[in-house]
Amino acid sequence: MDFVYLKDHNRFVYKSKVNARADTQVFLTTHFAVDLPKGLKHWQVLGNEFVFEYEKKQLVYIQMAYQNESQPIEPTLRNVNNEEVYARLSPYWYERKYPEKILKENHPGRISKVYSDGRAVILLYNVKQENVDHFLRLTNGLTYLN
Repeated sequence: MDFVYLKDHNRFVYKSKVNARADTQVFLTTHFAVDLPKGLKHWQVLGNEFVFEYEKKQLVYIQMAYQNESQPIEPTLRNVNNEEVYARLSPYWYERKYPEKILKENHPGRISKVYSDGRAVILLYNVKQENVDHFLRLTNGLTYLN
């Protein structure tokens, strides 16, 4: 893992030689790089899930499929429902000791969207309306590495 600090954004690069294993099946780690906004307050890696937190609990959550388990699809951008937000973010939320009710609420003036291409799921959660285009532009530049 590496952060590259650039003038107007940061780049997170993930390459790992550690693969997941279940019985005799090996799941190959997907290597990637993604551009992220400046102002990162906290970040965490949980297996193949990555959470990047910004001011006022704006989050970028990335779940990366394993190489041998993913099926590329036409990229989609959609709204997200509260159940999906809760399912994806609750482990991080509990570890940070944030009140559960905040995670389950709709926040006026905030946007939550999900981008997926069959290999990655990127959830932008609770992003200030004026920051949505910037967050989307950066995270849509996700690239897969060998």
